[in-house]
Amino acid sequence: MVWSRTFGRWVDRDTRTPERLAKDEAIARRVEVEAARNQESDPLSGWIRLLYKRHSASHALHSAFLLNLTREQIAEDARARPGGRDELHAFALEQLASEDPGRVAYSLVVLCAVGQSKDLPLMEPLLDHPSEIVQRAARACRYELRRKRGSTD
Repeated sequence: MVWSRTFGRWVDRDTRTPERLAKDEAIARRVEVEAARNQESDPLSGWIRLLYKRHSASHALHSAFLLNLTREQIAEDARARPGGRDELHAFALEQLASEDPGRVAYSLVVLCAVGQSKDLPLMEPLLDHPSEIVQRAARACRYELRRKRGSTD
């Protein structure tokens, strides 16, 4: 066993052959290059990417309690960063045009947290979306935005 500075604990000695070690390092370099390329082509901030991966619309829309909990978590994440609310709001609006119903639905859940009453007209076309999860999310978002504005009719 040897002391690993990386892990801060004792680990077993690396028993890979030099050929295998070179192959693993080449794979690691390719992965790093690909990750850097994806980062450049994807304007999405890291924290928004994690937010979208961490939550799902179907989970949040399952009950009012889960929707409230998710909305609070999203709002907390947005408040934790300077300009986070505006950045998240702008990204969620962009994602409403996505082909992926899950992403559209989750963007609507995000808008429940960071949306504004001026976003209400964007909900109307989504009420007739082919995907039921998007329709449910649009109804929930419309309700939340109306509630923020002060009317629920």
